[in-house]
This record gives sequence, structure tokens and C-alpha cells, in this order.
Amino acid sequence: MQHLTLARVRFVSASGLLLLGACSEAPKPPVGTAGRTAPGWVHGSERPVIESNASTLDGIPSDPWVIKDLTDPSTYVLYYGAVKGDFSDRRTRVFRATSRDRLNWTRQAIPVLGPSPGAWDSTNVETPCVTVLPDKSLGLYYSGGNDPDSNRFAIGVARSPDGITWAKYTKGPVLPHGNPGDFDSYAATSPCVIVREGRYSMWYAGISDEFRISIGLATSQDGIAWEKHGAVFQLERDGTNSEDAGVTNPSVTWNGESFEMFYTRLGPNGNVAGPLYRASSSNGTYWQRDPQPILERGSSDHWTGTGVSSSCVMLEQGRVSLWYAGSNTNHPPVLDAGIGYLFKETTGR
Repeated sequence: MQHLTLARVRFVSASGLLLLGACSEAPKPPVGTAGRTAPGWVHGSERPVIESNASTLDGIPSDPWVIKDLTDPSTYVLYYGAVKGDFSDRRTRVFRATSRDRLNWTRQAIPVLGPSPGAWDSTNVETPCVTVLPDKSLGLYYSGGNDPDSNRFAIGVARSPDGITWAKYTKGPVLPHGNPGDFDSYAATSPCVIVREGRYSMWYAGISDEFRISIGLATSQDGIAWEKHGAVFQLERDGTNSEDAGVTNPSVTWNGESFEMFYTRLGPNGNVAGPLYRASSSNGTYWQRDPQPILERGSSDHWTGTGVSSSCVMLEQGRVSLWYAGSNTNHPPVLDAGIGYLFKETTGR
């Protein structure tokens, strides 16, 4: 039962979809009804902008992270974790795609980052977060592990001058899981890193030995040596959600005045991912939650019918863009999964 519980928690990543038991791509279920959004937010597409595909190495895409191309700001670059579409290879890898309009993507067939044989991340490399470093190179922080049946993750980093060719930090994870009794005693995963005023801040999901999931904060001067500051955001338990696993997948942005965090709520034992929520903070430590979700799950026949998770937010002039992972495992052996897109028009940004 313990392993089943952890497998369910991993639903929020590409590898977790494998452990839920769906096994192949088949004709897609009916379109159904998309999840309800908070006021102002609009679905950018009825179907995923990155679809599942049983025949490709990146066939089950999840965990999106989007940046602007360093040399061409008119191009969006999407990094995402994925597992092979027919599940014949259980390892997870990070892939890259590009777009001019946020909706239509050209996928790169070869992963940009994958497992390292014999290393701490020999089977799983996923949940990428890509950030611009002080020297104008890129850092890709990721969850890594060496057992496809577990989610005892730690967090590693790779660096790149161009976003295409990456070199891992090879001395081990830069953020390991915690000690017994810590909120992240079982795993540290789903990093989000911001470099601001020369200081690195990482929000990440910590899984305890009791399978409670909270969001923690760590800081660094160089992006390699990190100091943990404990859990800074947890599920508010009100008696109606005592079995919910917690909160995960932090995506944090600085809007010029405050931090905004978009995150996923996990149901009992991590069985169901979503809705997606937002919170705000002046210092990145103390957070004020929005009462209403940004995005709820869709109807049972929609491609997000069993989960929405892993949001990535980009603030642009006049628009907030949000990419997210969704899936539907209600129609075995069909797995309908992919990366979706929401947006909200704004003023004053």
C-alpha cells in the first residue's frame, strides 16, 4: 500500500502517468467540457497544444516550462518532461519545442536532457525549470531519481549557453531530500528557481515520510550550494480535506511588485491532481491565497478529466500566459494527456 500511495502521488509528473496504468494511445475520448476558470482566464485551445503520441519518445508530455529564446524574443521555447508513448521505455527525459504564437509548437524528437547511467538520476529526469543566470547562460533545474517505480527524488541542475546543448552538474544533486522528521524527508522535487538581485531562490515540493506534500524554500548565492528554509506553503486543512495529499508544482514569478505563485492541489493520496490555484507574497515566504481556483478539472470525458497540474506562468505586456499538464485515465486502455494553454488579458503590465 505504501508504494501504491507514492505511485499515485507521482501522477503530477510524466512518469506518474505510467504508474497509473494507462498503456497506449488510441482514438481520443470525446472532447467533453473544459474545466471552469477564474474570471478573466480563457482557454486558448480545446485540445492540448502538445498532444500525447504512442509512437514517440516524448509521447506522454507533462511538466511544461516556457521561456523566450535568448537570441530571438519572438520565439517561445517550451521544455517539458516526457516518457515514451508506448511505455516500452520507462525512463523520463526533458524535451524542447518552439513556437511563435504560444499555441502551435514544433517538437524536437531528441531529448535535450536525459538520465545518466549509474548516477543518482539514472532513470528519471523531469519537471524542468529553466532560468536565465547572471552570466546570461541558462540553468535547468530538474527532479532526478534512479528508480522508475519510486518518487524518491532530489533536485539537480544543468547549464547551457544556448538552451539546446546542456551540461549537468555531475557531483550529485544540488538539493537532496531532507532528514527524518523534515517536511521533505522522502523527496525534494518540482523546483522553481528565480534569480533576482544576484540571489537565487528555489521553491520546491517536499514529500514527507507520511506522504504529505508541502512547498519549501531554499536560497543560494551561486545556484549550486543551497540553504533550506523549511516549508513556506502548506495545504490549509479545514476538516473537509484531511486526506488530501497537499500542494505541489510551484511556479513562481516576480511581477515587479510582488511574487505570484501558481500551484497544484492534490487530492487524497495524490490520486487526483488539481485544481490549479494562485497565491501572492511580498517576500516569497508568507503567502496570501486566492480563494477561487485558476483552473478546475474538466468533465469526465474531457482530456483533463482526471487531472490538471504543473502550471508554468509567463508575464508579458498585456497578457498572462499559463501552460499546464492535463490527463484523462477514465477510458482504459486509452491515455489522453498533454499540455494545455490558458491566458488572461491584463492592463498595466
